[in-house]
Parts: sequence; structure tokens; C-alpha cells
Amino acid sequence: MLFTLFTIFASSFVIALSGALMPGPLLTATISESSRRGFWAGPLLIAGHAVLELALVIALFLGLAPFFQMPAVFAASALAGAVILIWMAAGMLRSLPTLRLSWEPHQSKMNHPVVSGILMSVSNP
Repeated sequence: MLFTLFTIFASSFVIALSGALMPGPLLTATISESSRRGFWAGPLLIAGHAVLELALVIALFLGLAPFFQMPAVFAASALAGAVILIWMAAGMLRSLPTLRLSWEPHQSKMNHPVVSGILMSVSNP
């Protein structure tokens, strides 16, 4: 029982650490939102990231790790990820001719920081 709890703790720690060690979209969103919303933007964005981490920990706790390690499931998720990355790259290449440097602040619909945290974590390859 103690070994199982330690394994769950270690897995949770490593999964959560993965979101903190690599600078990426979540860090960019934190910097951007903090300049607009102040101190609470960071904890709210991290709460959104934690929602996904908790879902992953629960999935591992329920024993879904062997399912995700099946060759067909692994191949399907790898293929889906590759297709999404290629789609994103194609969109960036298509937008190159229309890119312009703008000094005006971009007005966009702002999401709640928790929702932004979830979206940043989901979309991070």
C-alpha cells in the first residue's frame, strides 16, 4: 500500500513538474495575463493547468496506463499529434504573407485565466 501511494505521489510530482520546467505557452500566457490582471493571473492559470494534471493522475490511478501503452493507442495518439502539428505549421506558413508589425494593442476576447490555463496545457505539444 505504501509503495502504491509513493508511486502515485512520484508520478503526480513528475507530471506536474513537466509543466513547470519547460518554458512554453503557459509561461507566455502567465506573463501576458499578469500584466493585465495582476498577481492572481498566475495562480488562476496554474489552476487551469492543474485541472488537466489531476485528470491525468486520476487516469493513472484508475489503471489506464496499460491502455495508453498499447501499441495501437500509442500509434493513434502519435499520429493525431503529428497531424495537428503539421496543420499548425501549414497555418503559420499560410499566414506569412499577411503578417505585419503593429504597434497598436491587440484587442481580443480575453478568456478567464483558468480556461486559458486549460487551453494552453491542452494545445502544448
